[in-house]
Amino acid sequence: MKALLNQPVTLQLNSLIILLGLCLGTGLGFFMWCSAKTSKPARNYLGALLVLTAVLALAHVWQRESLYYTNLALTVTSLQMALGPLLYLYTCSQTQSDFCWHPSQLWHLLPAVLLALLWQWQLPLEPGDWLSLGCVGAEPCDLLNQSRFVHRAATWISLLGYGALSLGLLKPYEAQIRACYSDIDGINLAWLRNMIFGFIGLTLFAVVLEVAHWLGWLLPLNGGNLQAWGPIVWSLMIARYGFRQRVLAEQGEAHGAPLPAVAAEPAPPLHSSKYQTSSLTRADAKALWVRLQGLMSSDSPYLEHGLKISELATRLKVPVHHLSETINGYAEQSFYDFINRYRLDEALRLLADPAMAHLSVTDIGFQAGFNSNSTFFAHFKKRFDQTPREYRRQLALTPA
Repeated sequence: MKALLNQPVTLQLNSLIILLGLCLGTGLGFFMWCSAKTSKPARNYLGALLVLTAVLALAHVWQRESLYYTNLALTVTSLQMALGPLLYLYTCSQTQSDFCWHPSQLWHLLPAVLLALLWQWQLPLEPGDWLSLGCVGAEPCDLLNQSRFVHRAATWISLLGYGALSLGLLKPYEAQIRACYSDIDGINLAWLRNMIFGFIGLTLFAVVLEVAHWLGWLLPLNGGNLQAWGPIVWSLMIARYGFRQRVLAEQGEAHGAPLPAVAAEPAPPLHSSKYQTSSLTRADAKALWVRLQGLMSSDSPYLEHGLKISELATRLKVPVHHLSETINGYAEQSFYDFINRYRLDEALRLLADPAMAHLSVTDIGFQAGFNSNSTFFAHFKKRFDQTPREYRRQLALTPA
């Protein structure tokens, strides 16, 4: 052991950068993990993802630098199979308010253990093994590369499959929050969707690189490089996550408590005798719609920042799901789109008012009820095909 510790160690520049990124990502991620105001399962899955990416990066450096116990490092690399399940479980914890840890979730991690055992069973490596895949090009496809094909293919399938499952969870979640909130910037999990797409994109890129190596093309990159740079990418994503999570924590109804029961999907046609619940008839919905229109005209609740459908239902003294079904049926919009359409109409009025000429476009959006300048611009551009500034400039050039 003493002789082993006294051996000089030299690192390539790429390995050194990976180790520095690992330290940065692990430290920053640990800080965000400890300070994040989110559910315990979400923190645990995030922490497990950070630890796993760090371990995989270390295993890559270990194997790349040809240190001792290389086969052990390759055994550890089998833990790549756990990346997809952990990402999926983390998505579950962020999109399902009642999600909690259960021992049955360990089944998701079983393939990683089986893949590690498979590698141990393959040793020592022999040419022509039935688990090996030959190559068209001889040089980049040595015995080790041939023997690891099953492991790489299993990892690709796992990442792509769990990535698709994670994206499937985000779609109904977004429909649910749009049915409950008029401001969703802090709770729409757009950053998580981008991260999942990043996982899928990098996996597909790794497949392309593998095909290129199989054909004998000499490329400077391979799937191991993509895995090793994970901690650096994660450090950036976790920084983004930390800022987002503070906003999420302020929306207590979205995380930590169940969302109100609302109609996230469009309601049945108005000529139907009943809506989605047996207690709301067409006559009830029509009466509620008239009352809602009157409230919007008299009290202008859409000017309130962060307005929730539950608050509007309380004023009207009706169940939340009745109000949601009525909005979906008559306006053919979600609560989010319904309220923001009123805000756009108000912003249009304020931009055209000479008495408001001293206010900036950002102030106009804020007075109209928008919490975010980017949301205001995005909605305005989508509806009127021009920005608020362009609209105001056009008004200034138009004769009275």
